[in-house]
Amino acid sequence: MDLGLKSRVALVCASSQGLGKAIATTLAQEGANVAICGRNPNTLEETRQTLEAQTNAKIISVVADLSLKQDIEKLLETVQTQLGSIEILVNNTGNPPAGRLAQLSDSDWDRAYQLVS
Repeated sequence: MDLGLKSRVALVCASSQGLGKAIATTLAQEGANVAICGRNPNTLEETRQTLEAQTNAKIISVVADLSLKQDIEKLLETVQTQLGSIEILVNNTGNPPAGRLAQLSDSDWDRAYQLVS
């Protein structure tokens, strides 16, 4: 399917694994230039290499903790410098942790809320 995303600049937050990685993969398959980010540099680089090999799209990776303002600023600056203006933003945070609703603690919900607010 051609969604008209060829050469568009996409930033997918928290995208080194899970749902964020799946979204980044789909955007890259559609021809977008994709920036991925995450906190673990090793996992992030593995994901970047895998996506690039699978899709032949331009993929950049930026180590960033989305709870830190300076990391968000660095992320945005890096994406704009290396890929251009962001046209697609997937504001994924990777929280709350997986589990049953009754098993999540108040602090799990607080951390998730702080990341998206």
